Amino acid sequence: MPRKKNHKTPIEVGDFVFAKVNGYRAWPARVLEVNPRYQVYFYGTCNTTKVNRNQIFPYIKHKNSLGNLIKPRVGRKSTFRVAMRNMELAYNDPDNDIDYANATAAAD
Repeated sequence: MPRKKNHKTPIEVGDFVFAKVNGYRAWPARVLEVNPRYQVYFYGTCNTTKVNRNQIFPYIKHKNSLGNLIKPRVGRKSTFRVAMRNMELAYNDPDNDIDYANATAAAD
């Protein structure tokens, strides 16, 4: 029987993603390292962790579904709202993403 083809978008270092950790909603993140798991930096919390490929979703493709700010419990000053705003700023100007640069340096 032929193997199923993997149709997932390749994820590389520096990519903007949503990363899902058990017990939490998918969170705005950026990939720090791939070896073989994905180390990600979470916007808004500045935490890092390693996740598997099936826990990562490309940012642009999933922005409307996973980045929804209208869901209950997403208040005007919520951490998720701040994280989304920080990721939007970083996405629009990735060279000036200082927090990500610091996290990258710390990961080395």
